[in-house]
Amino acid sequence: MLTSLNPRQKGGLYSQAAPVLFCGLGLVAILSVYFFFRPGLLDTANNQIYDTLLRSIPHSTPSSLPVIVDIDDESLKQYGQWPWPRYRIARLLDRIKESGARSIALDMFFPEPDRTSLGHLQREVEQDLGVRLSLSNISGDLRDNDTVLAHCLSRGPFVLGYKFIFDKKTALSSDCRLHPAPVFVIRSTPADSESSARPIPRGTVCNLPVLAEAVTHSGFTNATPDRDGVLRWVPVVMAYKGKFYPSLALSALLKADGTGQVLLRMNEDGIESVTLGNRVIPLDEQGNLLVRFRGPQQTFRHIPAARILAGQVKKDEIKDHIVFIGTSAAGLKDIYATPYDPHFPGVETHAAIVDNIVQGDFLRRPQWMRGLELILGVLIGILSAILLAYGRAAWNILVFIISLAGLWVGARWLFSHQGVFVSPVIPLAIFAVNFSFLSALKFWREERKGKKRAQEMAKVQAVTLETIAMVIETRHTETGGHVKRTQHYVKYLARFLQKNKKYRSILDDETIELLFYSSPLHDVGKVGVPDSVLKNPGKLKPEEFEVMKQHTVYGKLIFDEAEAKLGENSFFSIARTIAYTHHEKWDGSGYPQGLSGKAIPLFGRIMAIADIYDALISRRVYKDAMCHEDAAAYLTERGGKDLDPDVVHAFLNCQDEFKKVAAHFSDGLGSDIHVIAHNDQVSG
Repeated sequence: MLTSLNPRQKGGLYSQAAPVLFCGLGLVAILSVYFFFRPGLLDTANNQIYDTLLRSIPHSTPSSLPVIVDIDDESLKQYGQWPWPRYRIARLLDRIKESGARSIALDMFFPEPDRTSLGHLQREVEQDLGVRLSLSNISGDLRDNDTVLAHCLSRGPFVLGYKFIFDKKTALSSDCRLHPAPVFVIRSTPADSESSARPIPRGTVCNLPVLAEAVTHSGFTNATPDRDGVLRWVPVVMAYKGKFYPSLALSALLKADGTGQVLLRMNEDGIESVTLGNRVIPLDEQGNLLVRFRGPQQTFRHIPAARILAGQVKKDEIKDHIVFIGTSAAGLKDIYATPYDPHFPGVETHAAIVDNIVQGDFLRRPQWMRGLELILGVLIGILSAILLAYGRAAWNILVFIISLAGLWVGARWLFSHQGVFVSPVIPLAIFAVNFSFLSALKFWREERKGKKRAQEMAKVQAVTLETIAMVIETRHTETGGHVKRTQHYVKYLARFLQKNKKYRSILDDETIELLFYSSPLHDVGKVGVPDSVLKNPGKLKPEEFEVMKQHTVYGKLIFDEAEAKLGENSFFSIARTIAYTHHEKWDGSGYPQGLSGKAIPLFGRIMAIADIYDALISRRVYKDAMCHEDAAAYLTERGGKDLDPDVVHAFLNCQDEFKKVAAHFSDGLGSDIHVIAHNDQVSG
């Protein structure tokens, strides 16, 4: 029975994956802490996702209940610049009331007396010019536009607007008559345990007392965009001085329905919801509604104020509707950016809120949803870390794509069918960062392992090649030292020639390394030479020498066949060149092709000097070993004849290295050994 030969392989997959898993879990922990503190970048991404979802889902037809009377640019052109005299506002309100509107809300407020009143003008003219204007034929009520407007307001279903102030720069109204909502509060926790994170208004900018006392309902008009300048949340209920106050939209709906009481639910975080009859309005802890805008401006019906003043509007266009009076004129700056439109009139926001309440298709994002998203992100992060640590790359990519699509489709389904906004940003971000980082980590580790394996294979290859070369050399009288010495000679020559700009493009570091490992195979073709020739101790006959010369051709054929089986390979190419051309001579007298000069490949010219030098300093039967100086003199003398003068010059500059190599790999350079029958290059 076979067992594992390497005990380290036990649990190898798990031990290799453990570092990746731990890195993934650590990354999940870091990202979770980062998202826990809700950075601004997260809110920006959530808002972008929300806007995309809102625009991508189908919406029901907008409610016809809210109608907007628009003090638009055409109305201002016809009746003059804003603000209009309040008698004209009163006239507009009377026309709308006569048409049978259920409630009429003014998205404007009147904190100061009307300076166009006749009584006010009389006093100013008398003060500035000393002239007393006679108003004897004008009744007292008509002399004050505010009184005219107050009389109008007292006779109809009107709702005034005002504004809560939070900053310290805006001037406040001193005497305000506000109308709190008829609220019955249900608390799930004691009042003193509720969160105090809600912003508290510093005061208000409100209407003149004479106007505020003429109506029974009023509402605030506050709306604050998110950090990116887009309006998504609008307050519906706000606490001020121990009471709760409705927004203009909510107050208009209360007036229209005649609702006597509002049910306000609160929890430990703050406001939870408002109930009007059977309508439950979900709010955030600060009393804001996530508004379902159904489109750009003009989503709801607009009637120009000028048409109403001119009597050009039929009663059934207004009858039984909730009317909001405001402006879409850009110059009056009551414009907001929404997910649908960068220029959305503020007055139409109130209509959108009424529409949401009437249709009941609210959008929700409970306070606890943020915690749920973080928990979901952590779970997905842990699962992704496990998957990426132990899974295969193809499956990981497939799961990544499916997860991205699944999170988006799930978020869109919840938004479209349940009206719940669950942001996939945190789960997607954690999964994407985990996937990217851990994939890169695994790739890096595999690359390191690959490099290590490549280095090990290179070492094995080098040793194998040396062994093959030595085996080849055992068929004749050369030793293993010859292989090692010539290998290093070649390397030193190539390194020096690399400094010469003529050879720099050829002899890069990788090529020199290949040259180093392939040079031991320069005589590999000798395997094809018969022993009768290769081991002949005497001088070869001419016909025997011709057989010996064929070892260069045999060497080339060996590497040609190897490339035919394995494909083109730089190592085989260099080895073939060396084996085939290292017996060529600079003057063309060499073999097998009789090449001359630079027609001889550089690798062959380098190998020739290394081979000859080692033969010169080695003892043979037919000669004694030369000393280094004599060998150097011989090579110098043959430069430009048999040998490339540039390579000879390189040798002369590397003599110290050559001597060190010869000494280090000496295996009896001076001992008696058999003749090298093929060493014709040093004969004579």
